[in-house]
Amino acid sequence: MRRLRAEGRPIVITQRGKATGVLVTPED
Repeated sequence: MRRLRAEGRPIVITQRGKATGVLVTPED
């Protein structure tokens, strides 16, 4: 999983390539 930051909000990119800005994994 790759984590990118856009506009100051954490984005989780799943293996499917879907980016979700509302879901934050505990790994954060």
